[in-house]
Amino acid sequence: ATEALRDGIAKGLPPGVRSIVTHIEIDYLKKARGTLTAESTVRIPEVRAPLDYLVHADIRDTAGDTVARIAVTWRLSPPQAAA
Repeated sequence: ATEALRDGIAKGLPPGVRSIVTHIEIDYLKKARGTLTAESTVRIPEVRAPLDYLVHADIRDTAGDTVARIAVTWRLSPPQAAA
């Protein structure tokens, strides 16, 4: 699940914007079996200064039932100025 969120954030960031996960919370709602899918809709903010950005995702089983919810806080920083 964290890989899916990482990939989704990384693909949407403008060039040079740096990101790191600073906090993760997971609520387990029911026992999960089989293949799981994480889904999140993210609107990437403009990054002019370092900021914390909270992303939520639902994790579903093959029946489409939500088995967990995840919240990830990302620290986004603008590109560093060339030295």
